[in-house]
Amino acid sequence: MTPPELLSDKVLFPALQLGLMVLVVAAALIERRATPLDRQTHLRVTRAETSMKLYYGAYLALSGLLVALCLQVELARNHRVFWVLLDVALVSYLCIWNAWFRHLLQNLLAKARTVEVR
Repeated sequence: MTPPELLSDKVLFPALQLGLMVLVVAAALIERRATPLDRQTHLRVTRAETSMKLYYGAYLALSGLLVALCLQVELARNHRVFWVLLDVALVSYLCIWNAWFRHLLQNLLAKARTVEVR
């Protein structure tokens, strides 16, 4: 394959979808491994408003990007509704429900807020 073919929709769209699915499975496995085996222990955390704005913002941005891609890519033409619903569901799981991914978002934001001193 030539470089232009590698950057085509027929290669990048399935790679993006597969990458998203792999990320969701990995996040679920990492979170499950981090959960204590003793399910009797319950910890309830109330998120601050700024944290929730971060999660909702990431959800909206990622969902918007993926929905736009699904609606534009010719490869998904006959199955657009399926791809849109799947992508929105996977992104909502990552940004709203998965603790590991939410912590990753928090860490990325913390790094973005720090100013590098030279």
